Amino acid sequence: MLFSARNDFNTHLNHIRTYISLKSTFSRQNSPKPISTAKPILSQDNLFHPLSKSPFEDLRHRYKQICVYGSCPVCLSQDNEVKNKPKYECPDCGYPTHCSLEHYLQDKEKHKNLGTCSMLKQSNEDEHDLRSGRTMIELDFPSSQPLDEQVNMLNWDLYFYTRGFPSMDNDRSVRHV
Repeated sequence: MLFSARNDFNTHLNHIRTYISLKSTFSRQNSPKPISTAKPILSQDNLFHPLSKSPFEDLRHRYKQICVYGSCPVCLSQDNEVKNKPKYECPDCGYPTHCSLEHYLQDKEKHKNLGTCSMLKQSNEDEHDLRSGRTMIELDFPSSQPLDEQVNMLNWDLYFYTRGFPSMDNDRSVRHV
């Protein structure tokens, strides 16, 4: 009986010593990690696709939504009553931005110089990367932190470093996190 009480007490102490984290709270205990044998759908050098020709249905649906609810910026700047929907996809960013090739060529410099095109291209590649099926090592977060370790929260880089996050070597990984 004494042995049983001591064993229960040690189990209770070990339970108290266990650190609490979101990862440990929501993960299944003692379950083997699934091994992903699925081949990625897209490679890292093949992430850019126009939304209308995307290999992913939800991005093709986004193209349709933009065409239904969006407006051509050239038509908006003119004082006509007709506000056309964007149907022409910018060849550089892959998003439908203008109602026609003529309006795109008329507004091309503004589209590029304001940074809109580069941001939309980044968004396009990020969306395809998130759906590509590759293993996202940047989203493999560290487990709970011991209570006696201090985290430097001066900036994001120091926070990631002192918490033991995997190294993020490119801007896309940082944007995903």
